[in-house]
Amino acid sequence: MKMQPVESSNIEAMGHDPLTSEMDVKFKSSALPYRYANVSEEVYQRIITAPSVGSAFIELVRNHPELYPFTKLEPEVAEPAATPKQAGQRITSLTVGRTYNLGNYESLRIELSWDLAPSESPAQIYRALRSQLDQLRAMRLQAAVAGDDDPDRPF
Repeated sequence: MKMQPVESSNIEAMGHDPLTSEMDVKFKSSALPYRYANVSEEVYQRIITAPSVGSAFIELVRNHPELYPFTKLEPEVAEPAATPKQAGQRITSLTVGRTYNLGNYESLRIELSWDLAPSESPAQIYRALRSQLDQLRAMRLQAAVAGDDDPDRPF
């Protein structure tokens, strides 16, 4: 998602994807951005055009975690196929994971692992695992919005 710098004492940059209704926020105090779900284009535009971007963000999004759940994004990792290998070596397993903030200082870590057969492409498996994580996240968000937010059910 493309981020644009904003004038704020606490927020460095923001971005919005209207197709997924996700908004990324990079705070000046954090190395990694946060992703907020269910943010409409209208809410995003109200924030970035407000006289105080930080105050608008707090009022419209941060004060409503039940409407706009968030996740701290992990650093982007190069796909395994882009990693240089020595002659004769091959990737035999992959693990991808994400950590989700559940609120109240609790988080959930989901990891998916795959043992690769010699004929399988590491890059394809990596993309498939990332896609599965995205689907699990979407299921979790749908359950939260529907009020079926059982903390003992991971997704």
